[in-house]
Amino acid sequence: MNEGDSCKKAQINLADSYDEQIAIRLPLSWRWDKRYIDSLPYIFGFSVAVTALEARAGDIVLDFACGSGWISEWLNRLGIRTVSLDISSTLLGFGRRRMSCDERIDLSEVSAHFVAGDERLPFRDGAFDGIICMNSLHHMQDYQAVLDEMYRVLNQNGKASFFEPGSNHALAPASIKEMEGGILEKNVVLSDIYEKARSAGFEELHIKPYLQPTETDFTYSEWRDLAGGNKKSVAEYVERLCDYVEKTNLIFTLSKTRQRVPDSKSPGRLSAVIEILEAPASASAGAEVCVKAAIRNAGDTIWLSEQTRFGGYVTFAARLLTPDGKLLVNDFGRALLPRDIMPGDGFDAVMFLRAPSEGGEYALEFDMVCEMIKWFGEDGSATVSTAMRVF
Repeated sequence: MNEGDSCKKAQINLADSYDEQIAIRLPLSWRWDKRYIDSLPYIFGFSVAVTALEARAGDIVLDFACGSGWISEWLNRLGIRTVSLDISSTLLGFGRRRMSCDERIDLSEVSAHFVAGDERLPFRDGAFDGIICMNSLHHMQDYQAVLDEMYRVLNQNGKASFFEPGSNHALAPASIKEMEGGILEKNVVLSDIYEKARSAGFEELHIKPYLQPTETDFTYSEWRDLAGGNKKSVAEYVERLCDYVEKTNLIFTLSKTRQRVPDSKSPGRLSAVIEILEAPASASAGAEVCVKAAIRNAGDTIWLSEQTRFGGYVTFAARLLTPDGKLLVNDFGRALLPRDIMPGDGFDAVMFLRAPSEGGEYALEFDMVCEMIKWFGEDGSATVSTAMRVF
């Protein structure tokens, strides 16, 4: 058994030894005698790391090396869908049991769990909007392999957010004790991570330089010196901040692109060119009719195709009007996209409609909809109308 396999086995054995009730009732602790205040640095780090991730409701985030899944649980409560990944099936089971006790979390919709025993991630390319890695990277044998895989499974706008113990971690007494038991505890050196991230393909590394609340406190006079620009006070604070961040409290993000391309969850300019290829000029009352169209994305925003309860995906839509343009039915028909549609890309759409139950003259108006956000016509995108006689 090589060193990497030995460390993984030790990590699994440690996880399997955790008390189930602690993992379910006190997910941020691992012993009954741990004080609640010992969990606060993790909560603070979570807040900063998630803010830096810029995840949106409906996004899919990989909770990397998640343990018993408290991060997945909290992200789910914020409306973010998660996939929880850990080497320990025992801890994953504890987390799933805990989340199943909360009726606000729909496990069938928002959380899936996988077990991975190596750095190769069991997911397709571009599967995730984001990755969060809280106090886990320093347990990995090969940082380069991990970052390569993270880059692969992030989509083009994807970002990974990390909260790690920094460049002094392996020298800490607690780390030395863990290593004596076979657990892998490594330093996380910012310059090394930067080089490996660039090698993986990431274009940006951003640092969130925060002191933990327990590490910063000023009297009023000390604060006035700092806020007033006292050179000695400022220099001492900056030196302490940089030293603490790099050695002990390293929170950073890796982005696949410098400039995020807008998508329909946070749209820029929504514009479509719609060409109706086939539409019924007449139909019998209540009959099913078919509309075919060629549609091109003429804006600057990626049209997302996956349906979520939070909206932000795009559909081809129809309204029912009177011949003079009076609205009769706003949501007369919808057709889903076959895939995500990039700016400049196009596709052929097919929509099935049910003709009105009463005979007469009608008009069909076709537009694109960014669901739960806006119709494209509200942004000035041209709609297309056709006439239909019902008999």
